[in-house]
Amino acid sequence: MQTPTTTTATVTPDPDAPVDVDLAVIELEIAQAQNRVVELTAMRRVLIAFAERAKLAAAAPGDDGSPNVTVDELAERWRCSDKTVLRRLAEGRIPGARRVSPKRNSPWKRIPLSGVIAYERGQE
Repeated sequence: MQTPTTTTATVTPDPDAPVDVDLAVIELEIAQAQNRVVELTAMRRVLIAFAERAKLAAAAPGDDGSPNVTVDELAERWRCSDKTVLRRLAEGRIPGARRVSPKRNSPWKRIPLSGVIAYERGQE
């Protein structure tokens, strides 16, 4: 089997040839490209920060070293709706439960199993 051969030719433009270029159009395209790079860089920083926070929150055990549980797992365990679990979390009934950030609508990410067990023992 023969290998295909490729040949390349180098074309050198004539420096004396007239060039029909609208510099204003080129400058506008460069400015637009720079704006897109700035926007994408900012978006990338935000996404990286969010991913790092989510990874830390999900991986970190509770303050006492117990594993974390999710809202869905608690709803299944207690045989209730997610809203009921979220209401109990918002009321501060489960010791050690933490939000991702202090904002009111931030999702719950750290719900230590030890806090769930303590809450359940208090309900009996």
